Amino acid sequence: MKKKTKAIRDDLNHEAFSRLDLKKYSGKCIALVNGKVVVNEKDPTKAMERVVSLSQHSQVALICVPSSKTTMCL
Repeated sequence: MKKKTKAIRDDLNHEAFSRLDLKKYSGKCIALVNGKVVVNEKDPTKAMERVVSLSQHSQVALICVPSSKTTMCL
């Protein structure tokens, strides 16, 4: 169990996500590559295509952030 916890702590995307202000990205898909936001698109398909072209050997996280209206309904 300790190995998994250490792996998560070492993950750059996890650290960046925990510090990220998601209000700026409401209703969009963002991609984190090695801890940096490199894609900011409304269409998840376009976001994924851009991520694939940008980073072939990097840590990638694709996150779809709900809009503020959707969040209010939850």
